[in-house]
Amino acid sequence: TSGPECWGGPVYMSGQLASIRSIPCATQHIWETFAVGTIPAGLNLSSGPDYDTIKASSAVSAQCSTRVLATRLAGPAAKIPPSQWEVDVLPPTQACYEGGARTYRCIAMVTGMDSTGSATTPTPTSTFHTTPR
Repeated sequence: TSGPECWGGPVYMSGQLASIRSIPCATQHIWETFAVGTIPAGLNLSSGPDYDTIKASSAVSAQCSTRVLATRLAGPAAKIPPSQWEVDVLPPTQACYEGGARTYRCIAMVTGMDSTGSATTPTPTSTFHTTPR
Protein backbone atom coordinates (compact mmCIF):
# COMPACT_ATOMS: atom_id res chain seq x y z
CA THR A 1 0.00 0.00 0.00
CA SER A 2 1.16 3.56 -0.63
CA GLY A 3 0.03 5.01 2.69
CA PRO A 4 -1.83 4.07 5.84
CA GLU A 5 -5.17 2.29 5.41
CA CYS A 6 -7.83 2.66 8.08
CA TRP A 7 -11.20 0.96 8.30
CA GLY A 8 -14.63 1.01 9.88
CA GLY A 9 -16.07 -2.28 11.08
CA PRO A 10 -15.98 -5.20 8.64
CA VAL A 11 -19.22 -7.11 8.00
CA TYR A 12 -18.94 -10.88 7.45
CA MET A 13 -21.67 -13.10 6.00
CA SER A 14 -21.37 -16.89 5.71
CA GLY A 15 -17.67 -16.72 6.52
CA GLN A 16 -16.86 -14.16 3.83
CA LEU A 17 -16.20 -10.43 4.00
CA ALA A 18 -19.37 -8.75 2.75
CA SER A 19 -18.31 -5.14 3.17
CA ILE A 20 -15.94 -2.77 4.92
CA ARG A 21 -15.60 0.99 4.90
CA SER A 22 -12.26 2.59 4.06
CA ILE A 23 -11.82 5.67 6.26
CA PRO A 24 -9.11 8.34 6.19
CA CYS A 25 -6.75 7.66 9.09
CA ALA A 26 -6.97 11.30 10.17
CA THR A 27 -10.61 10.67 11.14
CA GLN A 28 -11.93 8.39 13.87
CA HIS A 29 -11.62 4.73 12.89
CA ILE A 30 -11.45 1.26 14.42
CA TRP A 31 -8.94 -0.78 12.39
CA GLU A 32 -5.66 0.00 10.64
CA THR A 33 -3.71 -2.15 8.17
CA PHE A 34 -0.22 -3.03 9.39
CA ALA A 35 0.78 -5.70 6.85
CA VAL A 36 -0.36 -7.01 3.47
CA GLY A 37 0.25 -10.48 2.06
CA THR A 38 -0.76 -12.86 -0.71
CA ILE A 39 -3.18 -15.65 0.16
CA PRO A 40 -1.06 -18.82 0.34
CA ALA A 41 -1.44 -21.31 -2.50
CA GLY A 42 -3.03 -24.61 -1.59
CA LEU A 43 -5.85 -23.31 0.63
CA ASN A 44 -9.27 -24.74 -0.16
CA LEU A 45 -11.04 -21.59 -1.34
CA SER A 46 -13.30 -23.21 -3.92
CA SER A 47 -16.30 -21.27 -2.57
CA GLY A 48 -14.40 -17.99 -2.30
CA PRO A 49 -12.13 -16.18 0.18
CA ASP A 50 -13.36 -17.86 3.38
CA TYR A 51 -12.30 -15.86 6.45
CA ASP A 52 -11.77 -18.87 8.75
CA THR A 53 -9.72 -20.78 6.16
CA ILE A 54 -7.46 -17.83 5.41
CA LYS A 55 -7.05 -16.89 9.09
CA ALA A 56 -6.20 -20.50 10.03
CA SER A 57 -3.27 -20.63 7.59
CA SER A 58 0.01 -20.74 9.51
CA ALA A 59 1.60 -18.30 7.05
CA VAL A 60 -1.22 -15.79 7.52
CA SER A 61 -1.33 -16.15 11.32
CA ALA A 62 2.45 -15.63 11.48
CA GLN A 63 2.14 -12.41 9.46
CA CYS A 64 -1.00 -11.15 11.24
CA SER A 65 0.41 -11.36 14.75
CA THR A 66 1.10 -8.95 17.61
CA ARG A 67 4.79 -9.81 17.14
CA VAL A 68 4.77 -8.39 13.59
CA LEU A 69 2.48 -5.53 14.64
CA ALA A 70 4.99 -4.47 17.33
CA THR A 71 7.65 -4.00 14.63
CA ARG A 72 5.35 -1.70 12.63
CA LEU A 73 4.05 0.61 15.37
CA ALA A 74 5.50 4.10 15.57
CA GLY A 75 5.16 7.21 17.69
CA PRO A 76 2.66 7.12 20.58
CA ALA A 77 1.15 3.83 19.35
CA ALA A 78 4.45 2.04 20.01
CA LYS A 79 3.99 2.74 23.73
CA ILE A 80 0.72 0.77 23.88
CA PRO A 81 1.47 -2.77 25.17
CA PRO A 82 0.84 -5.66 22.73
CA SER A 83 -1.75 -7.11 25.15
CA GLN A 84 -3.99 -4.09 24.45
CA TRP A 85 -4.04 -4.65 20.68
CA GLU A 86 -6.43 -6.92 18.81
CA VAL A 87 -5.15 -8.33 15.52
CA ASP A 88 -7.30 -9.78 12.74
CA VAL A 89 -7.25 -10.75 9.07
CA LEU A 90 -9.07 -8.86 6.34
CA PRO A 91 -9.57 -11.09 3.28
CA PRO A 92 -10.69 -9.73 -0.08
CA THR A 93 -14.42 -9.46 -0.67
CA GLN A 94 -16.04 -12.13 -2.85
CA ALA A 95 -16.34 -9.65 -5.74
CA CYS A 96 -12.65 -8.68 -5.50
CA TYR A 97 -11.63 -12.34 -5.25
CA GLU A 98 -13.68 -13.20 -8.36
CA GLY A 99 -11.88 -10.29 -10.07
CA GLY A 100 -8.50 -11.87 -9.29
CA ALA A 101 -7.56 -10.29 -5.95
CA ARG A 102 -5.50 -12.65 -3.79
CA THR A 103 -4.34 -10.16 -1.18
CA TYR A 104 -5.22 -10.18 2.50
CA ARG A 105 -4.54 -7.45 5.02
CA CYS A 106 -3.44 -7.75 8.62
CA ILE A 107 -5.43 -5.23 10.64
CA ALA A 108 -5.16 -4.10 14.25
CA MET A 109 -7.08 -2.03 16.75
CA VAL A 110 -6.58 -0.98 20.34
CA THR A 111 -9.12 -3.11 22.24
CA GLY A 112 -12.23 -1.11 23.17
CA MET A 113 -10.93 2.11 21.61
CA ASP A 114 -11.45 4.19 18.50
CA SER A 115 -8.32 5.71 16.99
CA THR A 116 -7.48 8.92 15.18
CA GLY A 117 -4.26 9.19 13.17
CA SER A 118 -2.00 6.40 11.99
CA ALA A 119 -0.44 3.92 14.41
CA THR A 120 2.06 2.76 11.81
CA THR A 121 2.78 5.88 9.75
CA PRO A 122 2.71 9.00 11.89
CA THR A 123 3.48 12.25 10.13
CA PRO A 124 4.76 15.54 11.58
CA THR A 125 1.24 17.00 11.24
CA SER A 126 -0.69 13.95 12.46
CA THR A 127 -0.57 12.16 15.79
CA PHE A 128 -2.15 8.97 17.05
CA HIS A 129 -4.89 9.22 19.70
CA THR A 130 -7.32 6.73 21.19
CA THR A 131 -10.73 7.35 22.76
CA PRO A 132 -13.01 4.84 24.51
CA ARG A 133 -15.75 3.41 22.35
